[in-house]
Amino acid sequence: MFKNIFIYEFEKFWWKKINILCFISIPIVVLISLKFALETNANANFTEVIFSSNMNFHISSLQEMLLTAFNLIIIIFFILSFNEEYRKGNLRLAFSRAISIKKLYIAKILVLALNIFLMLIVHFFIAIIIANIFLPKVSETALFLKEGLYSFSSVALYTIKYYFLAYLTLIAFGSIVQFFSIKCKTITTALGASIGVLFINIIYMAVIISFCNETNIDSYMSISTIYTQFNGAASFAAGITNIFLISMIIIILFFQILSYLTFISEDYLE
Repeated sequence: MFKNIFIYEFEKFWWKKINILCFISIPIVVLISLKFALETNANANFTEVIFSSNMNFHISSLQEMLLTAFNLIIIIFFILSFNEEYRKGNLRLAFSRAISIKKLYIAKILVLALNIFLMLIVHFFIAIIIANIFLPKVSETALFLKEGLYSFSSVALYTIKYYFLAYLTLIAFGSIVQFFSIKCKTITTALGASIGVLFINIIYMAVIISFCNETNIDSYMSISTIYTQFNGAASFAAGITNIFLISMIIIILFFQILSYLTFISEDYLE
């Protein structure tokens, strides 16, 4: 039974044209990142971390996309999956077909988690292909928050850790958006609340930077998904701290529990 629910939710995700457009937009945004990379390379040395090459472009372009395009895509994915379906009455089908609302929730979460993973995979391969065509080919490269130059094996490990925490930041932010999507009765309210979370993140970062010293700033900043996307993923990948990993897991668990309890207690027949 659960398998059928999962397949149905997966197919429903791909029936929505806007979700398909989000995936189509990935190569476009990567090309925009390439433009900035080429401009930066003109005034940078290959030993600098800002220099983009075939070995590190997939990391630098991901950082840019996390803060902009991917956060927007996450808002679209989660609002359409929860709020829009509630507003259109689609969730009533769970009751009319005797589908377990708990299993439906789990299926929705797994489908979203899978497609976010696919989104990162698509970005990775497109960035690698574009970098090998348009950017300098090197055998060693600099990495964020690490000194010196690193070979392929070190870059590969750094990449896995960076993409893993980047994935968790998207799931964490998505969990917050998901909660508001379930609680809010309209798409406009859910969208406003989700965008508000981003602004609150920015304000919070500004306050912490103003009042905290550098020795303990990571502990406070770790609860900000934006800061984790901007700097925390690199700190984790560079082996500096695991605080950002722990914080993202806590955020995911906290908002998933809230969302689950809210989802199963809603009256979808009203």
